[in-house]
Amino acid sequence: MTIDLFSYLPDFYQEIQEMCAVMEGENDAFAEAADLLPQLLPESMVLKANASRISEWETLLLIVPQGTLEQRRMMIVAKLRGQGKVNGMRIKQIVESFTGD
Repeated sequence: MTIDLFSYLPDFYQEIQEMCAVMEGENDAFAEAADLLPQLLPESMVLKANASRISEWETLLLIVPQGTLEQRRMMIVAKLRGQGKVNGMRIKQIVESFTGD
């Protein structure tokens, strides 16, 4: 993937040597990042992350790892949504909020 940051700047910048040097370096950095993005993107999403990334999320959110990898992912998602662990009491609260009984 070729990235030309100059295409986003006004033409008069092309005459400034320092700006050319900076943009060439930035173009290289963006190209390197673009090559790594398909590899890193799935790891940034909880539902697609591997076991080591899930462990990092659990450490960050102070979750004790338990269950299968899929269950661990769901626990992280619940914690991020502010719902906590879904158990009998939580289900009862949800039903009561909808039925009022």
